Amino acid sequence: MKIMKKILKIAGILLALILIVPVGLGLTLKGLSPEIPMPGKLFDVGGHKLHIHCTGPDNDLPPVIVEAGLGGPTSLYHWVQKNLSTTGKVCTYDRAGLGYSEESGVAHDAENMTTQLHVLLEKAGIRKPFVLAGHSLAGLIMRTYVGKYPEDVVGVAFLDASHPNQNEVLKFGDDGSTGKMEELYGWFKLLNNLGLTKIYNPVTAMVEGYLPDEVIAQMEFTTGNVYYDASVAEMGGFDASAEQASQAGDLADRPVVVITAGKLLEKEYLPDHIDPVELRAAWIGLNKDLANLSSKGRQVVINEADHMSLLYDKKLADQASDLIREIVEQSAHNMMKAEGAVKGN
Repeated sequence: MKIMKKILKIAGILLALILIVPVGLGLTLKGLSPEIPMPGKLFDVGGHKLHIHCTGPDNDLPPVIVEAGLGGPTSLYHWVQKNLSTTGKVCTYDRAGLGYSEESGVAHDAENMTTQLHVLLEKAGIRKPFVLAGHSLAGLIMRTYVGKYPEDVVGVAFLDASHPNQNEVLKFGDDGSTGKMEELYGWFKLLNNLGLTKIYNPVTAMVEGYLPDEVIAQMEFTTGNVYYDASVAEMGGFDASAEQASQAGDLADRPVVVITAGKLLEKEYLPDHIDPVELRAAWIGLNKDLANLSSKGRQVVINEADHMSLLYDKKLADQASDLIREIVEQSAHNMMKAEGAVKGN
């Protein structure tokens, strides 16, 4: 009995050390971590401030406004912004609660997001009209924006973007995604509170080695509890955003490109009832439907890219950026023709 008590005591001490040492290290690193300055500026959009970061020359080309995917901070679009800014002005921004932006306190749906973006661009003095380029959830936000402010947008680029009917078509159904995400991010918040995300950050892990260190530092600095809550809120607002996008109308004759990530997903990451090959075909079909929103829309499938590597892998992001640039140039050409026609009259 005494031997067993000693064994249990030793095991308890070892377990305590296993827990205490990393937590102690994490809290120390958290306390010593420097503040990473934002690359852009904050503007009040009505009770809260949003962060916008613009680079590149403000020339005759329409600016590009980059709309992030669900929970996507400005930093994630580093390669896209760097590529596009070689020829024109490009702006990334953080939605409410993400990156360097403040929480809004209102529903995180496309209707509110587009209103906030519209005010932000006005406050930041961004020239109109512009080209919208966005990833994933941004597909719903951009369509809603065009529906509300059609005169602002001359071209659209969808990057593996969401479709209002995707859950039904892809057979995901009501799988409790918001609840699962909330539970997972609840654990992330606990890790953050204990300082353990300073040792391993689950948000930035996938981009290690792909993005510059200073960009990863920005992402790590801004992935706190407010970020996790805002990301869950965006997931919770997906159905409302999908309905709002579906009611926004088409994209008329604007130049549109739909860039689809064609890499096959591995079966282990999918629900049992989802076949990877069928999923890929259905996703490509949904993206083609987005291209058909415009009489000047086209789809390009990048087979080497998956949903996220399209952004953080420089080679793939450059391919996507070059396609976005084509939309910018087509839009500029259309604007010049329209201006010439007006002068001719």
